[in-house]
Amino acid sequence: MRINEAKQRSAQSFEERLADELARGGALVASSGTVLRHLLANDDYLLFSEEVVARIRGMLTHVARQLLFAEAEGAESVDRADYAQQRQGVLAGQLAQHETLLRHVHALAFESLLITRLAQRHDIDGVVVPLLENCAAAPDDELAGLAMTALAAQARFLQQQKRMELPLSELPGEMFHQAVLTLEEHGDSASAARAASGLRDQFEEGETRFALLAKLVMSMQGAPSDWLSIEKSGLSLFVTLLAIDGGYDRDDVLLACSETQTMRLQLMLRAADMHANDIAAQLRLIHGDSDDDTQIGMLTPDHCRDLLAALAREQNSS
Repeated sequence: MRINEAKQRSAQSFEERLADELARGGALVASSGTVLRHLLANDDYLLFSEEVVARIRGMLTHVARQLLFAEAEGAESVDRADYAQQRQGVLAGQLAQHETLLRHVHALAFESLLITRLAQRHDIDGVVVPLLENCAAAPDDELAGLAMTALAAQARFLQQQKRMELPLSELPGEMFHQAVLTLEEHGDSASAARAASGLRDQFEEGETRFALLAKLVMSMQGAPSDWLSIEKSGLSLFVTLLAIDGGYDRDDVLLACSETQTMRLQLMLRAADMHANDIAAQLRLIHGDSDDDTQIGMLTPDHCRDLLAALAREQNSS
């Protein structure tokens, strides 16, 4: 009798596990349909390419690994590499749950691939560009020094992208604190708290590549739009110039350079008072076979700014 009861309990337990597995599998299949529909409907292969996805995964893992090395130090772990290795996959997944951080990492991956494509197709260097050369040769020692520092930061960024790395010290402040908070929430409480405190003490947002590029733009004579040309400024400074000139988020400008967001980029450029023919020329550089559509010139810069502001309000409310 007891044997039959044991068998019955075992069968019931198996059925419960089976139902659980089937439910999880069904949810996965259901969600994969949404993802597949998005990918099949999206012709922007560069923005969602395998290489972009690989870089996103690599950068998130690198961020997680740095956080865990700091936690391992706080825990006085003998083998910090093993400590991080055992936990980095889980923490990287938790970091990916933060939309702003994930979007930023996506923008960085896209930026580096666009730089590579511009170099291959149009021989536009990702580091040494006319704008930086002019600033580095300026009689103003402060501006020249800032240009050289920004040039070095840009060179490091491209090397880091090749290794799929993202140093914690290069994260914008909001995302740095988001990453550290994730460690505090999911790590070992005592050692994670010590690690978080140390990381925050060391962080200097003003030394990030973004901050250096922004300082350089603000230190230049004339309006940012005077240098609003990929041939003159290279992609990284181009998006920084446009972001500062229009008051946009830099990641928004980067992602507007994708094939599916050309109208948004045209609006941003026209809002900066760029002529329609010049806008078409920039689109050809980015996308290669872009049509010479100059209809954007029918809109005034003020109207474009209003349209972009309305679009931003709509996105923020959704």
